[in-house]
Amino acid sequence: MRKILLLLTAVTLQFPVMAQTPATPTISSFSDYYALQGYGEISFQLPANDTENNSLDTEKLFYNIYFDDKAYTFTNDWYSTVTTDMTDVPYSYSDNLDFFVSGEKHDLFFYMEDYSHVGVQSIYKDGEKEYRSPIVYSDGQVVTAISHLDNDRRLAKVVSTDLMGRRVDASYHGVVLQTKVYDNGESHTVKVVK
Repeated sequence: MRKILLLLTAVTLQFPVMAQTPATPTISSFSDYYALQGYGEISFQLPANDTENNSLDTEKLFYNIYFDDKAYTFTNDWYSTVTTDMTDVPYSYSDNLDFFVSGEKHDLFFYMEDYSHVGVQSIYKDGEKEYRSPIVYSDGQVVTAISHLDNDRRLAKVVSTDLMGRRVDASYHGVVLQTKVYDNGESHTVKVVK
């Protein structure tokens, strides 16, 4: 009887992972800075895929917010949970105070007063390489030219109440429920700690 020796060699094939340009974000709503409430709000979709519809590693995905064509740096002066200055915001960064994330949907409260337009850009960082989407402005325009903001809705009023439902003004300190009512009948309530 003959013995056959079978030698198996494991072969690992390496395929290069190609980082691609992230898909262009979409701004779903924008509320201009309103002095009475002291903030503005932007909601946007950040796709977790590239322009070829390939999934991207969200650990390597970031975004920038632009005010008047300049990337904004978030600091502890206005954002109490930001411990170091942050221009490139990590994809999943959420503090449930100013930054909110639900899947690809991102909501951000901002305190910038003097600007003419606001934009969002996705960034994918793969080692030393960096890939950027076009900047999208709140009217849906892509970076090629700056145009004025043309929002689908305008803020009609803001109602601030305490947790008991009593109206409060800007001098109130504590937990405040701020309900933003828009001219199209939509409303949005957020909890703010002052």
